[in-house]
Amino acid sequence: MNSGKLGNLLSLLNERERTRMHEFLQSPYFNRSQPILRLYRYWNQCQVAGTEALEDQALFEEVLPGQKYSSVKLKNLKAALQRKLDAFFAQEVFQNDEGQRSLAVLHYLNLKNEEKYFPYYAERASIQLNSLGLERAQLELLAFRVQDEELDFSSRQGSRTEEFGSAKTYKHAQSFFYLETLKYLVRQENNVAILGSLPETEQATKALAVMSEGEELAEASLYHALLKVFQAPSDRAAFDVLVQGLSEQGGKIAAVDAREVYTGALNHCIRQINHGETSFLNEMLALYKEMDMHNLLQVNALLPAAQFKNMVSLGLRCADFDWVQAMIDKYGNLVADDAQGNASAFNQGVLFFFQGDFSSAEKFLNKVLAAYDDVFYGLDARAYLLRVHYETGNVLGMESLAESFKMFL
Repeated sequence: MNSGKLGNLLSLLNERERTRMHEFLQSPYFNRSQPILRLYRYWNQCQVAGTEALEDQALFEEVLPGQKYSSVKLKNLKAALQRKLDAFFAQEVFQNDEGQRSLAVLHYLNLKNEEKYFPYYAERASIQLNSLGLERAQLELLAFRVQDEELDFSSRQGSRTEEFGSAKTYKHAQSFFYLETLKYLVRQENNVAILGSLPETEQATKALAVMSEGEELAEASLYHALLKVFQAPSDRAAFDVLVQGLSEQGGKIAAVDAREVYTGALNHCIRQINHGETSFLNEMLALYKEMDMHNLLQVNALLPAAQFKNMVSLGLRCADFDWVQAMIDKYGNLVADDAQGNASAFNQGVLFFFQGDFSSAEKFLNKVLAAYDDVFYGLDARAYLLRVHYETGNVLGMESLAESFKMFL
């Protein structure tokens, strides 16, 4: 159970999802097989206890008590649980996707040849899609599919709206494919910059050339500007166009699109800084400030720890201490995977160090050492504490810390 495809996929489930999977298998709508449920319960107990699963014969007796051992039957039971797990994955996504659920209702009504209420559900679906905050490409795809269902409905009605509906459907499809093509090219160019490998982009580039109508979308213009920056990294004018576009549109488009374009701009700045263009430090800082203003820094209500640390380091290099303090105050308790508050304590200590308040810096950095649960923050905190002792002339403290640092390593 702990190896192979089934075991590996089951291990992807977190605690909440394991509970949901159990509820899923208990529901007679999704599962009527008690052996499948027992097999899952047994695996879940192994996960919680951290124990290895039994050998096949003992496992068979556990989930099919009283039956004669059959390797084929056990194999089929595992395959059945695998199919239930596949269905659970799909159900979890569907359950949290209002757009797909609205579309599924329209499709079902069409299959049933329903005529009275279809227009109401179609109108409601369109309103819902525009209120979900979807990225533009996903919105265009779902709008395209809603229009397609409306075409099916109008054809059943014998109405003469097919030509108009077809034009709208085509426009949605064209916008979706244009924007997705732009995203593909942007991500491929980023891969070239990171990995140094050149992907095959000729077909995508050709597709981009014949879909220019999508340029009217704000999202498309931003992705196009980012693509030009990646393709000509030394062209400062191209970067200025991107920055201007983000300043004007970054807070108006879907958060997932805006976050990706801002992140692309930040990555470009990092690469330029690594090539000695230190003026991009201030450009990065300005981008982070815009992301904060548009509430784009958090992912699922939390700020990634690495990003928090990068922001603070950048603000310190730019000597914008007030902004760094504001970020610590705002996000210090919202850092992902940081139950002990190490991120806030460490970055506050580093800020005090740069401000010359060595006593306060030592206090906060020692809080990180007392937590004992983060190796990387522990290493960095010790490094800064050595600098604090050096700046304050505390030779004894510096020698003692250096020795413990060596033991820690």
